Amino acid sequence: MPFVKLDCDITTSSLWSESKETRLTFITMLAMAGPQGFVGATAPGIARFANLDLDEVRVALGVLESPDPDSRDKTEGQRVKQIEGGYQVLNYLRYRDKDHTSAERKRRQREREKSHRDTVTVTPVTRDVTQAEAEAEVRGREQQQPRANPLMGDRASIESDVLQLLQRIGELENADPVEILEAESRTPNGASANNPSSMGDDWLLKTRGKLRTRVEKADHDAKRAEAQRRIEASRGKADPEEELWHLG
Repeated sequence: MPFVKLDCDITTSSLWSESKETRLTFITMLAMAGPQGFVGATAPGIARFANLDLDEVRVALGVLESPDPDSRDKTEGQRVKQIEGGYQVLNYLRYRDKDHTSAERKRRQREREKSHRDTVTVTPVTRDVTQAEAEAEVRGREQQQPRANPLMGDRASIESDVLQLLQRIGELENADPVEILEAESRTPNGASANNPSSMGDDWLLKTRGKLRTRVEKADHDAKRAEAQRRIEASRGKADPEEELWHLG
């Protein structure tokens, strides 16, 4: 499952002096972001994931898109930028690639290697067996690696498509997008997802297909309901069965 880094210095940044709605909106966008920092959702979708009112999220987005005179990175200080299909979290890659533990990990690695050299004596026969086992392990890992789906295309656009479908279903059915995704992504072994970025390629494509089918059905049901209302309002001026038959 993917994760997002949250820099500990966020609590001493100027963002932390903003309202709690602004802080929650930003952290929610971090959790929704793909590997390049793209959030494939607009204000209504973000509001549903953040469990905030739409007006609160719109105000928060206005703050996050505005310059910050107290920014510590010597830029204008905007945190997000609206682009086609959603929002881009600015400086996402900078913080994603930030490595606070590199020196400590290298020190532990050197200690493990030294300990291994000091305690292990390998005979030629043992070396042959170990090499064979290592090669077998590598082959096993390669076989377990998921193959890229040739139908995948641009993953970011597919994640964005899934989020838009969830938003549309939520509007048509008055349902929670997270619960919709958990239901439609459920596999035979009971696994489910609450964020498109946590799904494998094949899993994501299958779920998008299910969501498209559900949107088509929900649209169709909405049109039938609207036609029924028009028919009832016409007080017998039209044939109800005939108009519904035209809708399929």
